[in-house]
Amino acid sequence: DPTYFGLVTKDKTGIKSIADLKGKRIAYAFTSTITRDLLETEAEAYGLNPAKDITIIKVEDSVTGLRDLDQGRVDAVSCSLGGSKMAEFATKMKLVLLPFEADKIHIMKKRLPAIMSAVTPSNLSGVDPGVPVVYTPMLFIGRADLSDALVYKMVKTVMENYDDLKVVNPVMAGWKPEVAVRELTVPYHPGAIKYYKEKGFWSAKMDQLQKKLLEK
Repeated sequence: DPTYFGLVTKDKTGIKSIADLKGKRIAYAFTSTITRDLLETEAEAYGLNPAKDITIIKVEDSVTGLRDLDQGRVDAVSCSLGGSKMAEFATKMKLVLLPFEADKIHIMKKRLPAIMSAVTPSNLSGVDPGVPVVYTPMLFIGRADLSDALVYKMVKTVMENYDDLKVVNPVMAGWKPEVAVRELTVPYHPGAIKYYKEKGFWSAKMDQLQKKLLEK
């Protein structure tokens, strides 16, 4: 399943767009480097210098960031979207999700190639549907120098224990073997490709895409 990310404020701040964040305080969870990377690249895409035009504030987690937003200590939060806690905060304040237009995604991909454009679905707790944002599919990310044998074993273990894993952690329900191979913006490891080819999930089209990604 995809994980959606965005910049969230509340209606009382009067902030309507990412460009409006100039001079504002934006929180991110220091344990989540992707939310800081997203914050900086989204700001840059709308003409802001993250080092000069905004004040970036580290918080313990997204819940703390949303609490600080509610209490007026920050003006916006960079975080993943949805979940019970966001739905809970949405009952205390009107959350406003700042749109990130799809035509700016190329700016973000220079730093975060796995990020993709999306619009918020209707079942995402606490935020309005239909807002342009970014997302990343749930991925195993590893170093290119990992051995083929190790990566093959990792992928095989996850794919062939899907029924057990989705019971242990509902998040794993989205890791269905039949959707494991997707057209991404980052290359696959050769060890993973070997397994997917054995199972018939890998296609000639994926070979072409892999070649293009490796040439970049």
